[in-house]
Amino acid sequence: MADTGFVSVALAVNQNSGTDAWAGVTNVYSSNNAYATMNDSATAQTTDRLYCSMDTNAFTIPAPNVIVGIEVNWERATTCVIGPSDVRAQLMYNSGIIGTAKTGLSLGTAVDAVQTLGSPTDQWGAALNVVGVNHATFGVSFWMIFSGGEFPAGSARIDHVQIKAYYAPSPSKFVHDYRQRRI
Repeated sequence: MADTGFVSVALAVNQNSGTDAWAGVTNVYSSNNAYATMNDSATAQTTDRLYCSMDTNAFTIPAPNVIVGIEVNWERATTCVIGPSDVRAQLMYNSGIIGTAKTGLSLGTAVDAVQTLGSPTDQWGAALNVVGVNHATFGVSFWMIFSGGEFPAGSARIDHVQIKAYYAPSPSKFVHDYRQRRI
């Protein structure tokens, strides 16, 4: 099994479907203590997503390999208290989410910390292939769902997002010609 190494995302956008928008979204490109943030607006439940894709840093995994797993490193912190079931992450492709969301995540504390999601054999419940994972729109989406009715006082912060893809040679069929040649 081979891997791409961790590669930083190169495009981040706020997908505003709720009432609280992510600000400073381009701050997730590097670990620099500048953050993409979602602040308290004293509004009801939010589902705003932070879409982070590979864009110009797209993977170049050679065909005919198969994707066997995805890991995502996210450096995060918070100045508010959020229940662990409120933070979610899900893979995305072509501006749509794919697979199964990772739930029960935590923003941690006020001190930046890196958490790794997925594993070398975790496909996140998606049917991943080399073409999709190599695409510039492949990435990860983060969002919070505040079931308590209001965003807690403070801010959710994400400093850096990186993705690593694991791949292996495609199973090939050995074909042997048993015909005999006659001279």
